[in-house]
Amino acid sequence: MTSISSLIEQQQTTEKADQEWYAFIHNQAAALNLSATSGLRAFNEAEPAQAEQGVKAILYPVDCNTPGQIVNLANQLWSHCGGANDPTQARLIIEESRLQYARAAFDSVLFQVRMISSGEYQENIALPPGFLDDVKSREWRNADDICRRPISPFWVRESAADLLEYWCASQEDSNSSKKDSHVAQMLSGIALTWIDEAAHNPAESLTLMAEVTEAMLIADFYSNWLKHRTDVAKTKSDHGRKMADASHMANRAKRDKAIEIYKSGNFPSKNRAAELIAPQVGAAVRTVRDWLSHPKDPVE
Repeated sequence: MTSISSLIEQQQTTEKADQEWYAFIHNQAAALNLSATSGLRAFNEAEPAQAEQGVKAILYPVDCNTPGQIVNLANQLWSHCGGANDPTQARLIIEESRLQYARAAFDSVLFQVRMISSGEYQENIALPPGFLDDVKSREWRNADDICRRPISPFWVRESAADLLEYWCASQEDSNSSKKDSHVAQMLSGIALTWIDEAAHNPAESLTLMAEVTEAMLIADFYSNWLKHRTDVAKTKSDHGRKMADASHMANRAKRDKAIEIYKSGNFPSKNRAAELIAPQVGAAVRTVRDWLSHPKDPVE
């Protein structure tokens, strides 16, 4: 495999990307030689002080001054990974989430560098000062280190959690419910890593907690969103729907514009199209991807 620095430098070209190149960077990220652990710095795993039915392990803070809200949130994520009942399963999920996030981040870095360098995304946008130096200085084979200092796209309004979602959701799997469950598990696992780092490294806690929030929201979307949306729809009043009409009209206009751009362009995939189109219409990448995948669905 080509060295990581060389791969990054190769993307600094004016040549436009094509479908073959997209497959190339995806394969490079998938083949990245990585190692990861499930270790936590700010929490220890132990049996609960008071016996609870079916609960085999919970997380206790290393520092007794760790805010109770952080401890509670960490244990919620630990439970989402299955840790309360099966600590071994939770450790495997945490480790796998770190491996998958590192691959997602590397794929995103190569994509961003190529899009900006070639001018394909938008003219007069440059790579931020120090971006390449930071990326090249990373120990990319150490997934734990990559996850504890997450990389998020600098040119679209998305998060590090979004990168992991896109990466996991793009993996081929004919069983959609199984894929949804996997995405939710990976997001819960990485969120636990980020909250652990936030508790361990308070100087970076604000950024990390923002990522934790986003990861949990997306995980909830994959776990419960369809049921939640149905329940909410049943309880909406006529008044509430009327109040939302203006917002719906704006969203319909954005969707129509996004679909128009997609149909008039030559994109290798709907995922990549969504990343490029989202900033142009002022919507989240995830939303645009849904519009492109289901253009006839009513706008929520």
